[in-house]
Amino acid sequence: EVDLLKMDIQGGELNVIRDLRGKLNHIEHMIIEVHRNALSTDEINDIIDILNTQGKIHLIDSRDVVTTAGDLPDEGQVHVRWSQCSMDASS
Repeated sequence: EVDLLKMDIQGGELNVIRDLRGKLNHIEHMIIEVHRNALSTDEINDIIDILNTQGKIHLIDSRDVVTTAGDLPDEGQVHVRWSQCSMDASS
């Protein structure tokens, strides 16, 4: 079991998330740095879709839920947090 996984891998997030797809139930929380200039909108949407199957994604320092790449700022790097659905909704 993993309590917290932090990813800052300069555009390699989608490959790791795809590899983790069947293992997300072993991870309680993730913090992911998403680089808008290193990933396409489709790649970001793929990450979001995979993670939303078993949890919820929020912008760091916000209660805003992320459901598509359009929910993220257009430029730069963005930090998002993910928690399993089984976690308390206030986490």
